Amino acid sequence: MTGPMLLFEKSSNVDKRFFACSAYRDRKLCSAYVLETDWKNYKEKEPKESQLLSSSRKLDYIRENILDKPDSSLEHKSYCHSCGELFVQDEKHVNHQITKRISEDLLKKPSQFLDPLDHSKKEAQYFFSENSINVILGLLQDAKVNHVLCIACPTIFERLKNDGSKKCLMLDLDIRFRQFYGPQEYLLYNMFNHHFFNGIEGVSIYEQFLKEAKNNLAVVMDPPFGGKVEIIAHTLRKIDSEYKRLNGVKSSEISNFWIFPYFMESQILNKLPNFAMLDYKIEYTNHSQFQKGPKGRKQGSPVRIFTNVNLQKLKLPASEGYRYCGLCKKWISPENKHCSSCNSCTSKDGRTYVHCVKCQRCVKPTWIHCVKCNRCALAEHPCMLFQERTKEVANLKVNLN
Repeated sequence: MTGPMLLFEKSSNVDKRFFACSAYRDRKLCSAYVLETDWKNYKEKEPKESQLLSSSRKLDYIRENILDKPDSSLEHKSYCHSCGELFVQDEKHVNHQITKRISEDLLKKPSQFLDPLDHSKKEAQYFFSENSINVILGLLQDAKVNHVLCIACPTIFERLKNDGSKKCLMLDLDIRFRQFYGPQEYLLYNMFNHHFFNGIEGVSIYEQFLKEAKNNLAVVMDPPFGGKVEIIAHTLRKIDSEYKRLNGVKSSEISNFWIFPYFMESQILNKLPNFAMLDYKIEYTNHSQFQKGPKGRKQGSPVRIFTNVNLQKLKLPASEGYRYCGLCKKWISPENKHCSSCNSCTSKDGRTYVHCVKCQRCVKPTWIHCVKCNRCALAEHPCMLFQERTKEVANLKVNLN
């Protein structure tokens, strides 16, 4: 169980609403499931966390007795990929996958030797490329913040912690980090229900960090791409409300940086209308399609940064071809071009969009205008389907009026 359950509704059956695990989208991974009609009779409304807490205590012991212990006999530390833990000498790790003799410098960068979690319906973990890390750190400099809350982005936390330029706190559901960082640096956390597994102690550390960051806080979040936008947006609003409760309603706005695919833009702006999308293409070291190379997408990574910071303040790397548009007053990607008709730099997916006079907007270069549908679409598209949707929208408007 990853904390309190959330209420879900099956789109195929609107009458069937149920409570289930907020983080794991497969009941084989987490069996928590209660029909809404049975909730009043459910006896275990408080989640069981005994397994997680047991693992936490074990990893605390490893950190305190192996990583933090100033003892020359512990000079050569190893990491067991099979068990997900540090060790010095332990017979139980025989025939396991081991990385031996990890240097003290590498121990400060655990993301460089940890195996990324890759279950598509559980933790799907990708680590930022070096270029993307540098760009995100540059954006934090542009936003002029000195406290950063890192949610599910351990590589950003590592760099900030190691260079000491900003105070940071990492919130993550990957419990393996507990053996590398103490409770003042890392808290086991579920972003989908804003749940701290350390209980009152974890909440207290988190709130103290928010107090210290008064008028100077940034949140960098890299959620799983399968996560529901409305839930993630709710978490950001929750953090903002707690920040204002602790520091006063007149506190300066939190600088948010949410990493997510570009095609989720409309959903994000619907929930957070003060956000905007940066053109920068985020790349990951362990995802071939989200980086440059023969296996990557022709138009580059689809992952972008959504932020509430004024885009005019945020500079993108000119060395990668990004440039400033004086008309839009923001940095744009190399392929993006300002459309005088739309009065905007319109490209979204890494290609140069073209303006359609009939639609009165810019569209993808592979689209053509369909007379039957009275809109632009791919050359091969279901005309009747578009027409039916148009009728449904028209009928809806009539009913609303």
